Amino acid sequence: MKFLSNIKIKHRILLVVTTLLVILFSAAAFTVYTFSLKRLLRNTQTQMEVYLEKISDIITEIDKQTPDGFTHQDYAQLKTYFNNPAFYSTDYPFMVSREGNYLIHLYKEGQRYPTERLNTMFANANKEGQFEYFQEVKNEKHKIIVYFKKIDSYNAFIAIPVNLSEVTQELKTNRVVLLLIIFVGIALSAIAINYALRPVINTISKINSSLTRMAEGESPQKINYNTNDEVGQIAKSLNKLIAGLSKTAKFASQIGQNNLSTEYEPLGPNDALGNSLLNMRENLKKASLEEQERKLQDEHRNWVNSGLAKFGDILRQNNDKLEALSDSVTQELVNYLKANQGGLFVVSEDDESEPKLELLSTFAYNRKKSKNKTILFGEGLIGNCAVEKQTIYLKEIPEDYIEITSGLGEAPPRTLLIVPLKLEDKVFGVIEIASFNNLQKHEIEFVEKIGENIASTLSAVKNSIRTNQLLEQSQQQREEMAAQEEEMRQNMEEMQATQEEMARKTIEMEGITSAINEALLFCELSQSGSFQFANLNFLEKFGHTKDTIEDVSIKEFIHPDDTSSFNEVWNTVTKGEIFKGTLKWQNKYDEEFYTLASITPAFDQNNELYKIFYLGQDITDTKKIELKAKQQAEEIEQNLIKLQEEQEITKQQEEDISALLQ
Repeated sequence: MKFLSNIKIKHRILLVVTTLLVILFSAAAFTVYTFSLKRLLRNTQTQMEVYLEKISDIITEIDKQTPDGFTHQDYAQLKTYFNNPAFYSTDYPFMVSREGNYLIHLYKEGQRYPTERLNTMFANANKEGQFEYFQEVKNEKHKIIVYFKKIDSYNAFIAIPVNLSEVTQELKTNRVVLLLIIFVGIALSAIAINYALRPVINTISKINSSLTRMAEGESPQKINYNTNDEVGQIAKSLNKLIAGLSKTAKFASQIGQNNLSTEYEPLGPNDALGNSLLNMRENLKKASLEEQERKLQDEHRNWVNSGLAKFGDILRQNNDKLEALSDSVTQELVNYLKANQGGLFVVSEDDESEPKLELLSTFAYNRKKSKNKTILFGEGLIGNCAVEKQTIYLKEIPEDYIEITSGLGEAPPRTLLIVPLKLEDKVFGVIEIASFNNLQKHEIEFVEKIGENIASTLSAVKNSIRTNQLLEQSQQQREEMAAQEEEMRQNMEEMQATQEEMARKTIEMEGITSAINEALLFCELSQSGSFQFANLNFLEKFGHTKDTIEDVSIKEFIHPDDTSSFNEVWNTVTKGEIFKGTLKWQNKYDEEFYTLASITPAFDQNNELYKIFYLGQDITDTKKIELKAKQQAEEIEQNLIKLQEEQEITKQQEEDISALLQ
């Protein structure tokens, strides 16, 4: 609300409060009006329902005295009840038939009632209710509420249309009274607020005047305000601020005259200006020290850049010979660091299983030393540096500390720097610098940077040497290959004939495999019986897919009736015997079936079992017929036994009857 920023506080408060009062009074008036309207509509609905019920009772009594249905006698007796309004000036009741004709109306008898409204009445399951529509009266749109009730004896509806504007006529007068109350309340509230804010606004004006003078750089006078309210506290704080700013101005003047020893106490722990002046005084004290530090850093930076350029030339000039490169780098690095001793170790690639470092160059007191030394990875400081790929810097090493020794000799130096020569996290060597002086941080970082360049050059030199060796080997191999070419040509002719024969056999095997996959169940099993491969017929029969049957044991599909017998069969197969016979299975869906199976073990060159092949044919139908025939034979046998017993009984009875007859 940017427009409020240019309005005075008093006017702003009056505007905001007045707006809030308008909103509150309006909300209250709207709430009262809404509830009054709802209550009035409920009362109207109750009145109309009672009125309709009264007319309905009258119709019931008249219908008892007249013939069935709506007759002229009914019309004559009911007409008087429909000629007068119910409660308002226009709410005349009427009766409309099922066909939509006005049966009784003040002036519309014989006319048609709108079909849409008639359908609304008949669609009501309760046979009574209300609906609304809008109607223009004297070029004004009015809302009409129709209350209706069905008369079953006439198959018609009686209804009363009520104009909502007549119902709410009384509320319009109440609305005018509410508006008058709102305006009077707002005016009285504005007058009271203006009277209460007058002394506070005057004091704020004084404070504003003082702050304006302070903003222009002047020192205002002290503000007199006797009360201890919020405005009085602001005035006291402003007086304290005026005194503190005067003190701060004097201190700033002393700093401007470079008098950095002047004492000053801030106005408080959060005095931003005072603390800033104190910080400025401390910063001025540190400025000279920092200037000296910058000069020293510039000297170190120039020293590092000069060294990088110098060693760049050395590495470019000796990038074809490994020993010459090692000697130049070691000597120049010892001299440039003003150290006493230095050594360069290079990773040997003779045995990759046991990497080691070979000492290629050693300089001490500006003289080359001939020394052969080999260090394994992880052995001593040099070996640990190659393994951990981290710089090692030791200083103030005691002379009798013999557990840690350098790669240059048994006597430990005073300071020792060991840096891995690595490129892209691969170690190509280690450089060792010994000195009786402490090495500074920028010197150590310089050696680490040089280490990366040395590692890159060592990698290039090794690749060049390896390339030359490979060229020599390639020439020798070319000569050997020329001698072998003729022999290979003869072998190729023999291989071509062999390939033709193998192709023919492959085609035959593919045909056999295709026939097996089309007609039989086939799978490959491990020694434990888990599935390694199964054809489509096998998967469909057992209700599985390649993913679900993988690593599942074939024993899980054997029917519980054949579990013990199958374990014996499996033991014989794993011992090298082939099984041929009938097996009973149970698939994923608990369906039983039989196969005529052949289980064959396969052995490798060491005569060890590595795979088992299963080949089967579904004989479920045949087996079921066989079992059914067997069952029928058993039943026939039982029937024959019973028949024989019955014959013997019959024979015995015949003998008994014969004896009786005799």
